[in-house]
Amino acid sequence: MMMAEGYARASEKFGAAIVLDGPGIANTIGGVANAYADRYPVMLISGQIPKYYEMMGALQDSTQSGLDLAAVLKPITHTSYHIRHVENLPRYFKATVKSMYGHHKGPSHFSVAKDVLLEEVNSTYRPIDPGIVGNRIFDLHAARSFSENVIKKIVVWPF
Repeated sequence: MMMAEGYARASEKFGAAIVLDGPGIANTIGGVANAYADRYPVMLISGQIPKYYEMMGALQDSTQSGLDLAAVLKPITHTSYHIRHVENLPRYFKATVKSMYGHHKGPSHFSVAKDVLLEEVNSTYRPIDPGIVGNRIFDLHAARSFSENVIKKIVVWPF
């Protein structure tokens, strides 16, 4: 998670981390909290036990029936989703990316059950509209362009 946050800081793009459920997510909480506090877009993707083991006391059950890690991450992420059906995967993925670049940038999380990961997604890829991702109060690229084209042409003499 720390590397994903560092990548987001250095590249001005979002970083991503894929972890196990249970202790894998627990070990990322410090990095997620840093990304949230400093407003860096980081996507945390975690695995989850198969759906048929939910509510059976399975080891590392991080669903809402066990240690609900989505609820633990909720205060330090923009979104935290449990994906339980493969047909919802593209919709949740888009929602996660949009939330990282919302009014305030920051981390988002979604977890995918093991049996959902093994299923085939039957949907067509539709790219995310750049206008949705690019909505910012302060556009860094526009500011750089302005400084290169306008401010450099203005000469200020000390006297």
